[in-house]
Amino acid sequence: MKIDNKDYIFEKETKSLLETYKLGRFVKAEIKAKKLLKRYPGSALIFNFLGIVLSTQNKNDEAILNFKNAIKIKNDYLEAHDNLANALQTDGKVAEAIEIYKSILKIKPNYAQVYNNLGIALFSIGKIDSAIVNFKNAFKIKPDYSEAYNNLGSALRSIRKFNKAIILYQKAIKLNPNFFEAYHNLGKTLKDLNKIDEAITQFQKSLKIKSDYAEAYNSWGNALISTGNFNEAIYKLKKAIDLKPNYLEA
Repeated sequence: MKIDNKDYIFEKETKSLLETYKLGRFVKAEIKAKKLLKRYPGSALIFNFLGIVLSTQNKNDEAILNFKNAIKIKNDYLEAHDNLANALQTDGKVAEAIEIYKSILKIKPNYAQVYNNLGIALFSIGKIDSAIVNFKNAFKIKPDYSEAYNNLGSALRSIRKFNKAIILYQKAIKLNPNFFEAYHNLGKTLKDLNKIDEAITQFQKSLKIKSDYAEAYNSWGNALISTGNFNEAIYKLKKAIDLKPNYLEA
């Protein structure tokens, strides 16, 4: 069997691009992807990947253009449609994103990630019951989908079903022990139940995984305020602001 040298080179270059991205070298990954597009201008894969890299850097408008380019080249590229919807949602175009998610699910009704993303979009506009249905659909298809359990927990917390939310956050953590957002959400829910010491333990676990997580410092500070430990609370809140200067909640 003869191996096509062009295919081999393309595969090698795209693999290198992915490795650069996984290492967190997003600017370098962007430069690499743009160079590759000059050589492979008809590659939907690279347009989609460039969109992902740009989204990661909060270059949302440019990301949207690249996802659209990927779709123009390969209209049935469902991952690019999903990524486009995610970018539109970030841009505040939630209704448009929801329509895209629904259109994807008509073609691929077992697409767990899209059910989860649709749930997030619906939750963001206050359609809690519909969001809950979609999060449940996501982990029915993919039972180890920790993000869907976490998101369902947040939906239930929003309607004050705290004990059920706790069970779901714990499930998410069991599936992914490094899920720092789930530890944080669990902590916030424990604080809702006035279990302050338990809540603080979860914030600490979250920060042990991601030491620059401003949201966890903010929640920790607010928990300390409720105990009257104002000096320590101020320190934690200042830490949150240092990490995220535009963090209005802190």
